[in-house]
Amino acid sequence: MKTNIKNTVNKVALIVGLSACIAVPGYATTAIPSAPSFVDVDKGTPPTQAVVTPDQYKTLASVIEMQQQAITQLRTGFNQDQEKAIEVLVAKTLIQNPQILVEAVQSLKAQQEQMQNQQAIQAVQKNAKALALDSTSPTVGGDKAPVTVVEFFDYQCSFCHQAAPVVEQLMKQDPNVRFVFKELPIFGGASKYAAEMSLAAYQQGKFEAFHHALFESDLMEGRLTNPAVDQMAKQVGVNLQTAATYIQSQAVSDELNQNKSLAQALGINGTPDFVVMPTAQTPDITKTSFLLGAVSADELTQAIKKAGQSE
Repeated sequence: MKTNIKNTVNKVALIVGLSACIAVPGYATTAIPSAPSFVDVDKGTPPTQAVVTPDQYKTLASVIEMQQQAITQLRTGFNQDQEKAIEVLVAKTLIQNPQILVEAVQSLKAQQEQMQNQQAIQAVQKNAKALALDSTSPTVGGDKAPVTVVEFFDYQCSFCHQAAPVVEQLMKQDPNVRFVFKELPIFGGASKYAAEMSLAAYQQGKFEAFHHALFESDLMEGRLTNPAVDQMAKQVGVNLQTAATYIQSQAVSDELNQNKSLAQALGINGTPDFVVMPTAQTPDITKTSFLLGAVSADELTQAIKKAGQSE
């Protein structure tokens, strides 16, 4: 009897762990498909909806079904005294063996990341032109560079600030790589305005200076304001009057909407994200990498080497 109860306790604990919320370290997340504005959930900013891809919804639905089945089993398979004993054992088991939940969460996280990577890489091939060869997206590096690194970012994302020096270092040291920057203003507000100003700066040949100025500042996670964006843009030589006109253009609106659509297609729900791929309209997916979060220089370098491998 006691052994059966313990087995049931472990099963219930595992199921509870599987339904736990997963957060990727170094990654600001948001509910892109449904949220009208974007906010960070890894820091002290307003909370957002839970973030899962369609396939992850199916996974969670299966977990919920398992929970319901387990609950039904508990209610129909045991009497009232046994149910109370199980409640005590569940609490005791989780307190004495917290690794049950940790291992379950880690397992689900690994499965989700693997699934997302596979889906994202397939989506890269379908959207390669929009990702790597869009003339509106700010791009640094030669058109004939064999490897392209695409970054989805937000100027207020602390993890994007963390990744910025790594990206800058690689831009300087490897002429065979071109970098494409996809504005994904998940914080909304000043982030969106900064994204729009960034596109205007690119049109005026001032993107790199503006981009570096924002990431060298500490104006992140709600501290960035529209006047601060204007001030930095002006300091690096952006004509604000010309920029204001361009920001209202269809080109800027289309670019931001396309970036959001690309993020959805790739299963991206936060920033930063990196796609490292051969520069081609139909890249070899076996040479393509999809990296989540504030990656290290070594991780990006290895992905670049992979994308640039000769047949």
